[in-house]
Amino acid sequence: MLGFAPRTYTLTVPASSEILCRNLVYLREKHGLTQEQAAAQVGMEYKYYQHVEAGRRSRVRLDTLDKLAAGYGLTGSQLLAATPPKSKIKAMVGPVGRRRRKSLPKEPG
Repeated sequence: MLGFAPRTYTLTVPASSEILCRNLVYLREKHGLTQEQAAAQVGMEYKYYQHVEAGRRSRVRLDTLDKLAAGYGLTGSQLLAATPPKSKIKAMVGPVGRRRRKSLPKEPG
């Protein structure tokens, strides 16, 4: 029996790539996220997310598109819509980096 690797499909249409970049920036800024936080939200490496959002990845696999979309509660086609998509998520990941310490209650007296 011959083993074949599964076929991967990529998004290479320039106009779609521009729309994807614009929509990713829009969604990230709408939710007040850094690129690091957005990468964590969608479940991918920060540098890879940064390259996709900036348009430095000329080819994005469809499973990556689905992952990006699912991170914002969308489908791939909604993420590629010409009009800015409306995210369907309610809670985003917490802040990345240094966390503030909660103040301890003052002792009475």
